Amino acid sequence: MENLPNEIANDIIARVGMGCCTDLFSAQLSCKYFKKIAEDDYVYHNLSMHKCPITEWEILSDQQRAFIRRCLQSNNAELIYRRGMKSCFSDVDMNWGCVLLEAAERLGYLKAKYARAIVLLISSEYEGMEVGIKLLEEMTQSRTICMQVPACRERFIEVISSIWINNRDFQLPRCCLKEVTHKKTFDLYSMDQFEVTGCYECNADIEVRKIVGYIPLH
Repeated sequence: MENLPNEIANDIIARVGMGCCTDLFSAQLSCKYFKKIAEDDYVYHNLSMHKCPITEWEILSDQQRAFIRRCLQSNNAELIYRRGMKSCFSDVDMNWGCVLLEAAERLGYLKAKYARAIVLLISSEYEGMEVGIKLLEEMTQSRTICMQVPACRERFIEVISSIWINNRDFQLPRCCLKEVTHKKTFDLYSMDQFEVTGCYECNADIEVRKIVGYIPLH
């Protein structure tokens, strides 16, 4: 392994971290060479945080704080996404939360786009709801992206289930007003799918109702 070019070694270690951060930690402990390679920004940028639950009520050690700081410095999209979710739901700072979610989205993190859409849909501002509908509409334009929406929804639910929800300003939106044309049978839709009805407003209504049980809405 030590005879490999640094670029290839970095890529191998980064792929380990992309699968699971605990696997990366194990690799770091296995030998000094892996530990050195794992300190590259590229590794921290691509590191998966999925199995590193960091809830707000935990008291973090200095080592954990340093780890989080390094991930943020390396533009780790998943951690930025988490911070955005915490800002929206726990810190009651919607503006900053949406800025963070958009930043993670620009880094290619699709789950952040989904989260921003949902947050804007359940905000009390009409303009936000319109943007949320548009974001979900964009996710219907590609079959590949459409198929990833259930995973985005699942991750959204996982994150909000692990943080305090202090924001009580969220509301259940009514995006589509054409009830005669578009019958709302929300209970018939599967959590394993992303419904595309032909009406983008209906799509948004259906999607919000799939996560409504996890967020206190008025």
